[in-house]
Amino acid sequence: MWFETWEKTPGVVIHKQDRVCPGVTFYTDCRASAFLVDMQGHVLLQWHKLFYVVWPLPAHVTSYLPKSLDEMIYWRKARLFPNGDVLVIFEGSITPFGSGLIKLDADSNLIWKTGINTHHDLDIDWQGNNFVLTHKYNTKLANRRIDDYLTVLSPGGKVLREISLLEAF
Repeated sequence: MWFETWEKTPGVVIHKQDRVCPGVTFYTDCRASAFLVDMQGHVLLQWHKLFYVVWPLPAHVTSYLPKSLDEMIYWRKARLFPNGDVLVIFEGSITPFGSGLIKLDADSNLIWKTGINTHHDLDIDWQGNNFVLTHKYNTKLANRRIDDYLTVLSPGGKVLREISLLEAF
């Protein structure tokens, strides 16, 4: 459970060894970063990549924030690979909420990017295919709405299939 403390120093401020599992922790923050930290809160690895660095002119989003607010487009979810690569969902204060999917190496270098409206969650199967939730505007209706999809991507980030969640139900 996360909660604020009176401590002004970053890192682990309360550490009860008998209440934690040993090992490292991987997490994303409220910006465009992810961290791998040890039991004492020391950063072992860090990844960082801003949205507008990846997409200077993001054609895949219908509205976007000014570049001065780049930090408001954050990493919603990230998955760490054994070799240090990370798969990342960009999300922010735009509609549809999803802003794209990227894969970075251990040094935060871009491996690939896919400009689709990914949001909330992702998973990877044993073959390396990526499964992400995506939004799309449904323009077949008189009143436009946003529909959810499960999108399947190849290990290299190419869209293989889109499954409408509404139609699946």
